[in-house]
Amino acid sequence: MPGADGRSLYRVRDPFLEREALLEAWEASEGAGRLEVLRPYLRLGRARVAEIFEMRADGEGAYLVSRLPRGESLARRLAAAWAPNPDGVVRLLEQTAEALNQAHRAGLAHGALGPSCIVLDERDDTVVTDFWGAASRGVAPSPGDDQAALARLAAELLRACETEHRVSAESWRALETPFAGGCGDWVLTLRDALTPPPPPPVPVPGTNA
Repeated sequence: MPGADGRSLYRVRDPFLEREALLEAWEASEGAGRLEVLRPYLRLGRARVAEIFEMRADGEGAYLVSRLPRGESLARRLAAAWAPNPDGVVRLLEQTAEALNQAHRAGLAHGALGPSCIVLDERDDTVVTDFWGAASRGVAPSPGDDQAALARLAAELLRACETEHRVSAESWRALETPFAGGCGDWVLTLRDALTPPPPPPVPVPGTNA
């Protein structure tokens, strides 16, 4: 698989886990230093994050093995003119925010969030991949980078959503809401804007309603 910034990527079969995994390798001249920067990302490991299984460095190089989620990337779906419904947009954003919040609570960030880093499995549940990609390139990502990327992602999904479902002006304005309470609270604000208000109650004859 193509890599970047000195990384070589391989799809491998992990004999212990009996499943496919992603192996990232570096040359010996820079591998040990890269892994030292990435070691804090070992703390990440829940359903929404493609976690690291192991990392090791020796005289010949360094490698990192992480979960390879089963499913289809969001980038591929959008390229195929996928038109999600508003509920699907909010669900995807909520699950992505869950992964980001987990990292932010651990003092970490993604730094390169985008459709190619999001995998949707057979149940359309979200897994965020390559959490350490920016850090491996020597970039120091911040939660603010992730918040800006999540807002861009939401706008892209709302544009795709509008091909079949009308999106209200309130929903677009919700994208400008500050992230005062973190990614999760921001998605709740967007969800409220996307959810139409309930119809007014119908008066019942013979009552004061």
